[in-house]
Amino acid sequence: MIRVLLRVFAALATVGGVSQAILAGRFLSGDVDRILDHRVGGIVTSVLLFAYTVVAVVARIRRGPTWPLAIGAVLTAASAAQVHLGFIRNLGLHVPLGVVIVVGLVMLTHRTFRLAA
Repeated sequence: MIRVLLRVFAALATVGGVSQAILAGRFLSGDVDRILDHRVGGIVTSVLLFAYTVVAVVARIRRGPTWPLAIGAVLTAASAAQVHLGFIRNLGLHVPLGVVIVVGLVMLTHRTFRLAA
């Protein structure tokens, strides 16, 4: 059950991260209403990553691998920083950090789904 929850939260966070890139692109293309969706999506994605990390803590307590907790914690912290950078409009750091987070999410999801059932 723990592995299923890790997979669900990893997949949802990845969908959220990819959606963030799409919404940001729409905003930069002139659809200014997408910035509100982007803001909400960032917060939701951060919450999903936090949930992944909480489940990874439980998995670790039950003698699961350490890497889901480590990677989840790093991505959660990066996501929180990303939300903050967006709110203060520091695009010089916000945009490249967003790319790093999305790549990390895809890698996390891939690796989480490779966990033994």
